[in-house]
Amino acid sequence: MKDNMSEQEAAQGRSGDGGAAVPQLAAPGKFDFTKVTEWPRWLKRFERYRIASGLDKQSQEFQVNSCW
Repeated sequence: MKDNMSEQEAAQGRSGDGGAAVPQLAAPGKFDFTKVTEWPRWLKRFERYRIASGLDKQSQEFQVNSCW
């Protein structure tokens, strides 16, 4: 078994030990109150992030505080 990951394994997010990689989720960027036309797009991205990250399963207070 190799001790070091190959560049290809690293690029694919493999751990080198046969384990699955954990996906990294990026929260949507900061909400810009001045760009009204972008609000629906940002809200959709945030809703997708909430579901994919499991945030939607947390308390309302936790969800609100995660926006900061």
